[in-house]
Amino acid sequence: MSCNICNDTGFYLKTTNKEDMSAICTKCDSHHQKNLIYLYRQINLPETYTKYSLEDYPLKEQNKENMEKITKYVNNFNSYRKDGMGLYIYSNTPSYKDSLVVMIVKEIINKYKVSNIYYNTMANVISEVFNGWNFAKDKDIFVITNCFDMAKIPLTTNSRQLAIPAVYQFFNNILDSNKTLIMTSTYSLDEIGNYGYIDFKDLLQLKLFPLKIEGTKQQKPREL
Repeated sequence: MSCNICNDTGFYLKTTNKEDMSAICTKCDSHHQKNLIYLYRQINLPETYTKYSLEDYPLKEQNKENMEKITKYVNNFNSYRKDGMGLYIYSNTPSYKDSLVVMIVKEIINKYKVSNIYYNTMANVISEVFNGWNFAKDKDIFVITNCFDMAKIPLTTNSRQLAIPAVYQFFNNILDSNKTLIMTSTYSLDEIGNYGYIDFKDLLQLKLFPLKIEGTKQQKPREL
C-alpha cells in the first residue's frame, strides 16, 4: 500500500499560509518510517526489538559508562567505520545484550542511512560458511549474535574441528577487508582464549572494542 501522504514520493507539499495556499516541499516522515521497517525486515532484525531505541534499554543506569561508550561509537560511527573498528558486547548474566545490539544497529541505520548490513547468529554463520563466504560479500557491516556460546564444548568434536577454521576465515576476511564487525557473546575475549580459541581472541581484539554489560542477577530457585 502506498503512503497516503506522499504517494511514496518521500515528499509532500505542506501548506504554510491558508490564505494564499502557499506551500513548501516537506519530507514525509511516514514514508521514511515505512522504508525503515522494510529495511529492518530485509536485514532480518528481530521485529520485537526494532520498536525500541537505546534510550529504552532497561539496564542503561547500571551500565551507564558503557552506554556512554556505545553512544559515542554510534555518534562517531563513520570515523570508526573507516578504521574498521567494531564492538564486542558480552555478558554472562541476563542482560538483553542481543536486544541492545539491535538497538545499536537501528540507531546506525537511522543516523547514517546504511543498508548493506548482514545480521545473523553465529550458529547460522557456521552453517553458511561451509558454502564459502560469498553469501555476504556485498555487505560492509556484520552483526553476529550468540558468538562462541559453544566455547566450552571440546575442540576435539568432529563438527567443531571442521567449523572453526571456516568461521575464523570468515571473520578474518571481514576484518582484513576493513569492514565493520559487531558481536555479542556470553564470554569475554580472554575467556574464549582460555577455552582454546586463542586465534579468535588475537584476531578480534585488534579491531573490536570489548564492552562488558552488567545484567540482572540470576535468582536461585526457591526450595520447598
